[in-house]
Amino acid sequence: MSYWRLSVLPGFILLAGAIVALMARFVFSKTPMVGALADQVASYAFPVALVLAFVVYMWNLLAVLEWQRNPDAAACRHCGGPLGHIKDGRWGPYSKCFACGRNTPRT
Repeated sequence: MSYWRLSVLPGFILLAGAIVALMARFVFSKTPMVGALADQVASYAFPVALVLAFVVYMWNLLAVLEWQRNPDAAACRHCGGPLGHIKDGRWGPYSKCFACGRNTPRT
């Protein structure tokens, strides 16, 4: 089973933080009106994104570890991966798999 989906969202958060920091540092700092504010944003954007990405990754990892620890936990019918919380859908309750991202009906 592949757990690559666990690190996709934290990776995008880090990328967004780096882009915001670079844009604030090199694009907006040249304007006199927002130069001081851009320097402040640039100094805090990447560390905040790093902490947020770490929190999101640990949240996902703890969900997977809890699923592995519980032998009676529901598993995806496609890949056998851990399922998220139950949602109400058009054809009844379902859950989204953490590993493959597909929907699995819950009864």
